[in-house]
Amino acid sequence: MELTVWIDGYPKVISNLTAESTCQEVIYSLAQSTGKSGRFVLVEKRGKMERSLAPTDRLTLLTANSLEQNSDIQYLLYRIDPPPPFDYSRRVSSTSSLPRPLPESSLHPFGAYRSSLCQRRTVSALPVPTRSTPPLDSNRITKNARGEQCRAPPPSYEQAMQSRAKNLMRTKHEDSAEILETIKNQAVILQEQQEIMNKVDQEIVRWLQRKEFCISEEQLKAQIAEREEELKKVIFNVESFQKQNIESQNANIRVSVEKLTLEIRAATAECQRLESYLADRTAEAQRLQKEIEIEQLHISNKDLMNSVSNLDVGELQDQIDVAEETKQSKLAICEQLRFQLKHFNMETLGQCLNGLKLLQKQSGNETKDHLLDVTNSISNEALQLQDSKNSSVWV
Repeated sequence: MELTVWIDGYPKVISNLTAESTCQEVIYSLAQSTGKSGRFVLVEKRGKMERSLAPTDRLTLLTANSLEQNSDIQYLLYRIDPPPPFDYSRRVSSTSSLPRPLPESSLHPFGAYRSSLCQRRTVSALPVPTRSTPPLDSNRITKNARGEQCRAPPPSYEQAMQSRAKNLMRTKHEDSAEILETIKNQAVILQEQQEIMNKVDQEIVRWLQRKEFCISEEQLKAQIAEREEELKKVIFNVESFQKQNIESQNANIRVSVEKLTLEIRAATAECQRLESYLADRTAEAQRLQKEIEIEQLHISNKDLMNSVSNLDVGELQDQIDVAEETKQSKLAICEQLRFQLKHFNMETLGQCLNGLKLLQKQSGNETKDHLLDVTNSISNEALQLQDSKNSSVWV
């Protein structure tokens, strides 16, 4: 069975996986094939989820489960410990061997560059160091893969941290001295490289000066004529391009102006239509407002008339009631006066009868005078009663 593991963004194919192959064996094989050392972890990635695998996990079972679940799985190899410290002494020794100074050749302007190229060729021609241990053949894992050539398992995290702290405490002063020495060596190297660059610049300036002096007047004239022809061609091309561009821009401007004119006309017509519609609606609103005012005035007048009529009817009813009461009181008074008059008349008639009887009995002038007085008194009382009766008003 084959398995693909991604290391630093590059796929690595491992073959001959068995059902007993564990993550630890895969990590050992990948570390030996890549020539790296340190602490590694194998991560299983499903979509956006990542999970660290244990050293005893079997990849064949995990792959079979992923195939059953139809899920896309990738295996990534991460290094969880920092890289080993850089050996500054080795760097100083490798960089301290400066290249030989460039030969100052006055015969050819590129003498310095040719010498530098020769040095690069000699350096590239040196034999490349080969590995002492043969690489594994296509990263195959077998039952006997972990033999004498395999490394021992890496130390635990606590042991690595303790040893690192001890080394730092022991080599603190030594590292500071090495760093200072490295800085000094780098400063010397930079100064020498600056001197080399200055020499190269001088060589370039001298070459340019010699080239300028070597050019004759005829060559200069020919070059000037060629440059003028090229300039004319460029100017002609630019002018033609500008003309074409201007014509296309003018055509676009005309089209846009016509389009804007049509839009303005349409907008003006729409504005006029809206103004007429607004005027009609304003007149209609004014007419409706007048009608509403007239209707409100009519309703107010009607309400006022109703209130006045209600008030008049009430007052008339009150007056009728008062008049009826007055009439009843006056009728009662009239009945009382009629009764009194009847009683008085009866008494008067009785007195008259008595007087007549007395007149019959008595004779002479005394009787006649007394009768006249009684008759006059009766007539006066009757006149007074008639005046009082005529003074009353019937309603």
